[in-house]
Amino acid sequence: MFRPNQYVVALEDIDLDALAEAGIKGLLIDRDKTLTAWRSREVSPAKRQWIERAKERFSLCLVSNTVFVKGIRAVAEDLGISVVCGWGLGRKPLPGAIRAALREMNVEPREAAIIGDQLFTDILGGNLLGLYTILVKPVPGKEFPGTCLTRILERMVAGRLRLAPDSRPERQ
Repeated sequence: MFRPNQYVVALEDIDLDALAEAGIKGLLIDRDKTLTAWRSREVSPAKRQWIERAKERFSLCLVSNTVFVKGIRAVAEDLGISVVCGWGLGRKPLPGAIRAALREMNVEPREAAIIGDQLFTDILGGNLLGLYTILVKPVPGKEFPGTCLTRILERMVAGRLRLAPDSRPERQ
């Protein structure tokens, strides 16, 4: 349940052609540490360009567990994409926010990919619902203190699964 379909160094390393060829129509993207630094509203030029190219071919939605909804909504508005914030029972890996994003984009789970930096939220949540899952290395910088603790466990799981960036397991 923790194995991603794909593992890349950064969001902008994801091959949009390959996703389209696989029948993907919607992309659910985590914000903190995937698209931006933690709690940041700054999107790098490379990530911004990737988002613009992705918008030409896919429906996009930011999906986050953050309680700081003003910041993520500002990022989504700036990029011209939708946003879903889940809290309580909507938090990833629980299905609430992911299902809401699928409804927002009007796509089925098999037509969607979720992109995030955490095995225990983004990848597990996507795998539980049958989405194509893409793990990215976290954007450098500070992060939520609770995430620092889960990173230790994630490194252990990633080691047991022999995960390394740029490995591209076949779609299941």
